[in-house]
Amino acid sequence: MTDQPHRAVTAQTSPQRALARTDTTAPAPRHIFLPKDFVEDLEAPVAALPQSWADRVGRPVVYAASAVLAVVGAVAAYALLASPREPPGARAVAAVVAPLALIDVRADTVALALAAFDVRATMFEEKKMGCADLARGLVQIDETLLAYGAARRQGPTVLDAPRAARDRDLFSGASTAERQYERSGCTRP
Repeated sequence: MTDQPHRAVTAQTSPQRALARTDTTAPAPRHIFLPKDFVEDLEAPVAALPQSWADRVGRPVVYAASAVLAVVGAVAAYALLASPREPPGARAVAAVVAPLALIDVRADTVALALAAFDVRATMFEEKKMGCADLARGLVQIDETLLAYGAARRQGPTVLDAPRAARDRDLFSGASTAERQYERSGCTRP
């Protein structure tokens, strides 16, 4: 009894019977992307399947172009709809804050020029730098002080206490740098 089921399975899977069951008139399976493609596959005879290169490549190219256009459209819509809106009165606040911010930036630049001049003066005393380098540092202080003064004139007439203290420190630092330069014996630039 155990041999008969084995023989039956062997008889059913023989190569001759498998070839006899193969239908050569059925079209090769196509990948279905849209339901319309499925209906076309059912209605189209085997000879009407796309044969040219343009037919095989055309549809995927159109799908890819449609996808790219959809993504570009979504990004453009997001950029238009999600762009930040300026709150009312923001320009008035910016008009007041901008001069103070500019004063702070210019003050930082003067402080940096003063610190750089101190390094140059130390190197000059150690004979590692010449008069031309020291003079370049003094010119930088003068230029940054001019820019700071212009920003001060455009800003408010009265500064708050920390900015007023910083203003005094910057001008006293510039005076100290000029006295250091005069003591160096270098000619004035």
